[in-house]
Amino acid sequence: MLSEDHLSEAGSGHAPLIELTSDLTEDAQYGVRRLVVTGQAVSVIDGGGAVLARIPISDIKSARHEPLTSGGRLLLRMKTGEEVAIINYSLTSAQQFSEASRGIEQLAEGQELAI
Repeated sequence: MLSEDHLSEAGSGHAPLIELTSDLTEDAQYGVRRLVVTGQAVSVIDGGGAVLARIPISDIKSARHEPLTSGGRLLLRMKTGEEVAIINYSLTSAQQFSEASRGIEQLAEGQELAI
């Protein structure tokens, strides 16, 4: 569970709706990264608690899981058309992150989270 400070940094004090841990860094090296999704933002936090990325839900058009060799990554398509690889993960976590992408997409479309 994230500390109160991390919750505040990751989602402006809002409780996480989705929280997953990955075992790969952004350059596909072994390391801890946490995906924290609130109703307001998608954030990635490193093993030391630093917020590496925070993208407002209102800026996201869609989300999808992209399979890669022995793992995958979560891609966010922004309303500007830009695609952002927000977090990488190993094959053992792929199903969970695929479900998370569906949840992010639901929130981006203004729907209630139903995953």
